[in-house]
Amino acid sequence: MKAMKGALNESSTLSDQLEEKIDELKFHRIPKNMLLTDDYIYYTKKNQFEKASRVEFNVPIDDQKVPVTILKKMFPDSKDLFDSFIMMHLVTFQMQKRLMPTCFIVYNDQKMQFVSFDSSIKTTIYRKLYEIANRIEPDGIIDVLYVGEMYNYVNTKQILELESRERIKYKNSESLVFFKSSRDLTITSYSFDSNKVNDMKYIASTLLRKDNSFNNLAFMKPVINEFKRLNKKNKSPDFS
Repeated sequence: MKAMKGALNESSTLSDQLEEKIDELKFHRIPKNMLLTDDYIYYTKKNQFEKASRVEFNVPIDDQKVPVTILKKMFPDSKDLFDSFIMMHLVTFQMQKRLMPTCFIVYNDQKMQFVSFDSSIKTTIYRKLYEIANRIEPDGIIDVLYVGEMYNYVNTKQILELESRERIKYKNSESLVFFKSSRDLTITSYSFDSNKVNDMKYIASTLLRKDNSFNNLAFMKPVINEFKRLNKKNKSPDFS
């Protein structure tokens, strides 16, 4: 508004009042991705769109990155950052019985960042991971970790043809799933039965299990494919 008034070199009582009203709304306090971005899902059977209800955890500081040593100190017995990330969220889930989907980003300067959010539809998860994938090369990201809750189904043709909101009543169980995709192209995943997360023997046996891969990696594909692209790019000969 100020820029427009300056360009026109004009002012009026109405424009001054409008400017005051806009200042009172304090848009600057709302994260831009919450203010300017909406997520939707389209239901083909009813030709209907649903807009997501979203929430996001934000720390009011300029630099959202902190040293990875902070997490290492919290879980000194963990073998690596992924184990620390897993234990941190298992403990959280034990206490509150639900968990916000969370991405954990590790940078090449040994700093880390948590991106925690929640949404009424899965579109937000896909968008978040797509946005992170686009930041991998320019921001020097070397690892992307994710945790979230998932419903488990028997993958019959009947269930797969249902819309996502209709499948819930056919769930067999619920799981807490962890994924990690790295610059060196390693992919690691763990799935924990939500009803057994208080059983430390079960947790230990799951972490020690060699074959604990999880097949449903569709929403992680943007991150996985970007790491593959960069790996191929870095191996390509330079003829310049």
